[in-house]
Amino acid sequence: MVSSCNSYLKAGNSLQNDKHVEKEFIVYILIGILAFLIYLKNIFTLAFSKTKMKLSFSSVFLALLGATSTLASPISKQAMSPEQSFGILSIHSGNANVHLHEFYVGQSGHVYLSQYDNAEGYGKFSLKDSQLLHNNETASLDKDGALVFQSSGSPLSGFDANKVISIGYELQLNGTSPVACPVASDKQVYQVYYGNGNGSSDCVGIDTVALNA
Repeated sequence: MVSSCNSYLKAGNSLQNDKHVEKEFIVYILIGILAFLIYLKNIFTLAFSKTKMKLSFSSVFLALLGATSTLASPISKQAMSPEQSFGILSIHSGNANVHLHEFYVGQSGHVYLSQYDNAEGYGKFSLKDSQLLHNNETASLDKDGALVFQSSGSPLSGFDANKVISIGYELQLNGTSPVACPVASDKQVYQVYYGNGNGSSDCVGIDTVALNA
């Protein structure tokens, strides 16, 4: 009888381990699909920018985000390594001009949630000594609180991406998240600020996620 019970216990443990491995594999597959869809979105946005055609992947992203959040909860993840390159994703459900948009750095150094101000492509960033960098320029805030990368700016400290979430790392500045406000010339293009924004009633708070580049 004891031998039989031990056999059942071993079989149960083996089945549990197999299910855990299978769950980890599914999570990695979903994260890979998410990264691929972001890449496709960038390609289509660039291809159709002249005609201002917009391709929305929000429903697919939301499904993948929900799936990865559910499945990834028991899985441990390493903290982001210092100076690791990453992209930044904006999250604010209910606003298609903001939700699941990448950060773009324009020619002026200001940051937008669309390919605007002659931005060449979605930005790649890194963290060093709690400062956010892009193309060797350090993030700062202009007089209105807009996030900007300019050599003339005063370097801004306090950025961190230590909190691990299901799809990446939560990016914050001294424990706070930014706001996004529409630009005056195009209400569908949103700019990134810290603080109160540009005074527009359409400004919205956003969460920001660092994704491996």
